[in-house]
Amino acid sequence: MPKTRTAPQIKRELRNFEKEKLISLIMDCYKMNGDVRDYINHVLNPSEAIENLYNKAKSQILHEFFPKHGSNKFKITHAKKAITEFRKLTHDDERTLDLMIFYVEMGVGYAHFNRNPGEYFIESLVSMYGKAVKELMGQVDLHKPYYERLQIIIDDAGHIGEEFQEKLRHLFSQLVVEWEEE
Repeated sequence: MPKTRTAPQIKRELRNFEKEKLISLIMDCYKMNGDVRDYINHVLNPSEAIENLYNKAKSQILHEFFPKHGSNKFKITHAKKAITEFRKLTHDDERTLDLMIFYVEMGVGYAHFNRNPGEYFIESLVSMYGKAVKELMGQVDLHKPYYERLQIIIDDAGHIGEEFQEKLRHLFSQLVVEWEEE
């Protein structure tokens, strides 16, 4: 089996390519891989690409919690991966934060219709809520737009269980204390 080349080896070899051959190679990669396509679009037109990637990630999260045809097996890891990939490709912290909160909102909605979502699922929502709160710490300009959404999540979490709701309330209280100090 041939040995995989390292990044420096590839870089050395690509330096010897003619411009047209490099363009052809990039276009082949673009056609074969969605992540490469997203990355190239992001490099060439960052603002439009970020908006498209944001909408794509939001759609993926929504689809995981509420598939159009209702028969898809729910995979929470796919919803989380959409957030991770968005952050990795764009480095857009504010929209990543929005996706994190959207994830919890959709999760709470999902749990409302599926009365026994399971402990792993609930802990995943608590964890994501906690990450969102942590992201908001020290970012005064973002407090107002997210305060109401975070509070609504807590209110809606009551139907899932008191323990879940209390965990969210505790995380939120850390943020409220910070806001009151400012």
